[in-house]
Amino acid sequence: MNEARKRPRPRLSRPSLQTRGRLGPCRSCCSQPSSCFNLPTMALQKCHINDLLGVDLMLEIFAQLIFTDNLHSKYPFHIPRSRRAPLSLTFVCSRWRKIALAAPQIWSSLLIDIEALVKTSILKRNLYQLWLERAWGTPVSLCLTEIRQSQAILLDDPTWINFLLEHVPKLAFLSTGPLVINALLRGLENHPARRTWVHLETLQLVFHPEARLEAACHRRLSSLFPNISQADLSLWNYSGFEDLPFTNLTHLSCNVNLFNYFPSRDFPWSFDKLLELFLYHNGGSPGSGESFSIRRTVACPSLKYLHIFGREQAAATLPHLSCPLLLVLEIEDPLVVTSLSPSPSNAGDFSYFSQFLQVSSSLTAIIVRSPTFLTTAFLKHPQIYANVPFVQVSIPTLALRFHTLEVAQKHFANQWKEQHLQVAFSVADEPHGKLTFFHAYVGWARIPTQLLGEGHRQTWSSASWDQEPYARSVRSIRKARIVTV
Repeated sequence: MNEARKRPRPRLSRPSLQTRGRLGPCRSCCSQPSSCFNLPTMALQKCHINDLLGVDLMLEIFAQLIFTDNLHSKYPFHIPRSRRAPLSLTFVCSRWRKIALAAPQIWSSLLIDIEALVKTSILKRNLYQLWLERAWGTPVSLCLTEIRQSQAILLDDPTWINFLLEHVPKLAFLSTGPLVINALLRGLENHPARRTWVHLETLQLVFHPEARLEAACHRRLSSLFPNISQADLSLWNYSGFEDLPFTNLTHLSCNVNLFNYFPSRDFPWSFDKLLELFLYHNGGSPGSGESFSIRRTVACPSLKYLHIFGREQAAATLPHLSCPLLLVLEIEDPLVVTSLSPSPSNAGDFSYFSQFLQVSSSLTAIIVRSPTFLTTAFLKHPQIYANVPFVQVSIPTLALRFHTLEVAQKHFANQWKEQHLQVAFSVADEPHGKLTFFHAYVGWARIPTQLLGEGHRQTWSSASWDQEPYARSVRSIRKARIVTV
């Protein structure tokens, strides 16, 4: 038995040098090249992936593995775990490890638990350090998790700030909450070396309604983060943010209250470089129910994409926005609908679109995710129907309770097609010929290369917090397809 254990393992033969670096059958190891891929065992033994794929293709595969392996993380940040990519990729073989360690860009996104960094074992700190060392030389995207209020005293320990300054020389994207950002701004301001992150381009802050930026941190953003071009400010109170370089922003996500919070002398009413604007929540104080109204027109001469959350917000903001180069308007309603009549109705007042379209003559697409827009008052609005080449209203089909495509066409699609509108469904094939319905789309697509249900085609740089890659991956996992009826 000991002799059997000592027997050397047979070495697998590999393709010749002529076959390396290209896809195809192994002519050197198969008498009939066309049959190589038809024999899984022979293909496994003779066609090694390391011989067939170059570094560029391997890195593309790594990127897809990292994305799908971290879908349940806080997108787009990665939680460092040994069983998830990219750490797991370094354990496969020496070549994979060499490729992964030579690609700092796949290590450039990280979620750090501040509480664990400060008070847990040295293993967690070493793991963060190892990850950041492998990203050395490339700008890093960091999510610093918000700490519990009961543990806020831990932030007074400067070791976590020193750790970040030592191991993150180039910071491109920072996402955090109120306690951490207040402590970070204080620590940077009082640091002996007066350190700043000049490479920081994206700042994402998520504050609960009662949270505030401390008075000691007011007007510190421009000095500590001088090159911010993207800001996602989920705040209710914008006191202390007067010095944020609004005129240099290319992407902005904010509460609509931002436009009314500052006196006119402290707030620019023209955003010359803004490409994407996300507006959400209502404009009053939390729970007040106050309606939103901008006091004067906000000019966005370069704006390409506008995303508004809520029908009321759209009605209140669109007449006050001047964006002559706008290409895509997206309106999303967080309202969850459990039942919906499939019959067309004429409810709703959408007259505010008339004024908006007069100053937004370049608009090519209106994409709506709200059942309140599924009405002929919107879909047959004269200015919208005549001037916008792509309009799409999507609703979850759970509210319509379809089971087959025939039922969906009979009880929903035909009634809208009688209004000279197009209808499509997002479906996935299930066993035994059944279908799972995800969304129904009503509208029109007069662009030859674009179909209903595909969304918009983007020709500009997207925000760092954009969720579209995540949504596309989820649709791919579901194996959803668009069916036009």
